[in-house]
Amino acid sequence: MMTKKKLICMLLIACTALQACKKKNGDQPDAPDEPTIPGAIRVEHGEPIGEVTAKTIGPNGGELTIPNTTFKLTVPAGAVDRDVNFSVQQVNNTLPNGAASPVYRLLPEDVQFKKDVEISLPYDDASNMVQSLVSLTYQDKKGYWRVVKNPVVNRNNYTVTAKTRHFSDWVVVSRLSVVVVDGHSDLEKSESTELQLSFMPIIEEHADLDDLLGRVVKFDGSKVKEWRMLGTSTEDRGTLTIGSDRTSATYKAPSTYPERMTSHSIEVVLHPLDEIEKEHTARTRITLLSEEYSYTSIEGQSGRIDGNAGVEVYSGSSSTYANFRGHSGSRLHFEIPDQSLGTKPFGDNVRASFFYSDGNSDYYSSAYTECVPAGEQHTSGVIVLLEEKNGLITGALKGDLKQKIRSTPYCYGKAEKFYAKFRFKKR
Repeated sequence: MMTKKKLICMLLIACTALQACKKKNGDQPDAPDEPTIPGAIRVEHGEPIGEVTAKTIGPNGGELTIPNTTFKLTVPAGAVDRDVNFSVQQVNNTLPNGAASPVYRLLPEDVQFKKDVEISLPYDDASNMVQSLVSLTYQDKKGYWRVVKNPVVNRNNYTVTAKTRHFSDWVVVSRLSVVVVDGHSDLEKSESTELQLSFMPIIEEHADLDDLLGRVVKFDGSKVKEWRMLGTSTEDRGTLTIGSDRTSATYKAPSTYPERMTSHSIEVVLHPLDEIEKEHTARTRITLLSEEYSYTSIEGQSGRIDGNAGVEVYSGSSSTYANFRGHSGSRLHFEIPDQSLGTKPFGDNVRASFFYSDGNSDYYSSAYTECVPAGEQHTSGVIVLLEEKNGLITGALKGDLKQKIRSTPYCYGKAEKFYAKFRFKKR
């Protein structure tokens, strides 16, 4: 009787012989992976994270826009010869640095345009980008980021526009920016962070193809005129120490907490980059945290509340109430049984609400009713107290909050994703 060991050996020999026969019969081995282009950025495509906005546009042309943004796709008359269902959706950013806008995925990718279409993306001007180094880029099927020629930068409405016949993932890139390389941009008292000028070159390829976006290289320190902190306030703004190569700097926060959360702009002034350009600046922002604060995000709207605006914490024998009041009338409120560390799921003794006004007053809550005063229900979510240090408790809130329908006493509508990070003094 054949042993198990002998049987396995015979099967391995048979498989090897079979593969050899296949190669002799003309089958080709698997093609090797395509070599990467030296110096070019090649990354995975991002995963969808936003809602899809779609519109059918035909031979007469039309526009596709995303509500509450300045994103716009313009399809001129005659660009397509049939009705096409165009769509756009935000995806995760996989670029290592330089992104100055959300990443948008435009579909269908294989549409054959007879004329150029126009894509206009909004960008964040917090970095005070050098206009000649702003690029509108898209990611090709192989994962490389390509640079569109001759984009139009509009500093009045913070958009970058270009004509193209290519659909995929698109993003505005600032090829020169100030980035945090060691530390972070939200600092406690006496904390330090290291800043670095980040520069991405353009790699020219075949004349029929758009150029490639290159990996970060060291910037020429002789082009740096000065680093400086903006503002004329007499309060302690911390210190800025310039590196010997002038392309880096270390910022150290003051030794005491500010009365309210404060942001400082740190700016790098550059000599003219060519004969016709004037001086340019690149900028980043550093935030000094106050003792008590909260960050909130809902419906794509983010905000912050600090101690000077008003933080109230009431702790009793069976519950703790916290109110974080913002300058514009916003308010984060939550209730928890006690101040012990850990995760506390929404329920009768754990609840949260958020109020803010953007021209209209909107109220969101984890506790809601279905248009009747009885039968309270709770959305899914948690409040987590993460750490207690020097009498300060840090926590986070994540979950769904239902929006109260205006002009009704008990009716609540759809649920919105809500996130908050907070810190308060233990009472």
